Parts: sequence; structure tokens; C-alpha cells
Amino acid sequence: MRKRDSSTIWIILRDILIVLGPILILFPLWLVIINSFKSLEEAGRNFYALPDGLKLEVSHVDKGLPTEFWYAEVEYETVEAAEKWDPASAGLENYLNDEVTGLPGQSMGAYWEKTRMGLE
Repeated sequence: MRKRDSSTIWIILRDILIVLGPILILFPLWLVIINSFKSLEEAGRNFYALPDGLKLEVSHVDKGLPTEFWYAEVEYETVEAAEKWDPASAGLENYLNDEVTGLPGQSMGAYWEKTRMGLE
């Protein structure tokens, strides 16, 4: 009877490996394939869900160059919502403390024009 219980356990373990094995092999491959279709701009972006349902987008711009910097933004439905939002509500007061929205020359569009298109 003991021999039969032992073989049953091995059969169950074998079946689990047969099911999980391909998943453990194919899932990383699937991630690589999906991510290979992203542009360099998309691949360099990181999105984080904030507690209030908003998304924080963080980009490392010009990584490895003397001009490199980190750029973060949160998109809002309205201007009023943007003006009312406090980074401390998401625990980000130490990171999002340099608000430059609306300042001339501080948008990413202005940065790209200046650095990539030679416009000022």
C-alpha cells in the first residue's frame, strides 16, 4: 500500500510540473515579445499607480549624457484637480517638490525642441 501512495504523489508532482513548466518558460518569453514592440520612448517610461487613482509617469531623460535628468508628471482630468492635488497625499512630497508646470521652457516639448531640433 505504501508503494502505491508514493507513486501517486510522484504522478501528481509530475502533472503539476507538466502544467507549470511551460508557463514558467513561456511567460518570460511572452513579456520579451510584448516589450519588443515598444518604442524607445515607451520603454524608458515607468508608470506608477497612485492611491487616489491617478498615474505617475517617471522618465529618465538622456540617460548617461551630461544633460540627463528625471522627469515626472501626473495627468489630471481638469486644471482644478491639478491645482488641488498635493504630492503629500501620495507620500511623494520629497520627490515631487519642484513644480514647473506653466513655466516657459520647462515642458518636455520645449526640451525636445531645444535639444533635438535646435529650436529655442
